[in-house]
Amino acid sequence: MAARQAQVSGAVKVGIVVGRDGKVISATPISGDATLVQSAMDAVRQWRYQPTLVNGEPVEVESTVEVDYKLNPAPAAAKAVPCTPGSGRQPSAASASC
Repeated sequence: MAARQAQVSGAVKVGIVVGRDGKVISATPISGDATLVQSAMDAVRQWRYQPTLVNGEPVEVESTVEVDYKLNPAPAAAKAVPCTPGSGRQPSAASASC
């Protein structure tokens, strides 16, 4: 939430180890804005992967993942269309009458 209020966006790289069962067993921040790191770490720890098999046996795998934070642009304000009596224009939703 603090990152959103501060208008922080960008990518956070995280080194992970995926266990034999496909669960993330460790996550280590590699790079990214400090205000985003904890959120990225919390998210990555919840991810589940298909177990990697070597010779038919599941193995632990080390990898690097990137969590990208993008801010949604603010919605554009509705433009009111001015109307003058007798102009033939209908009042906009923003104004109940001309």
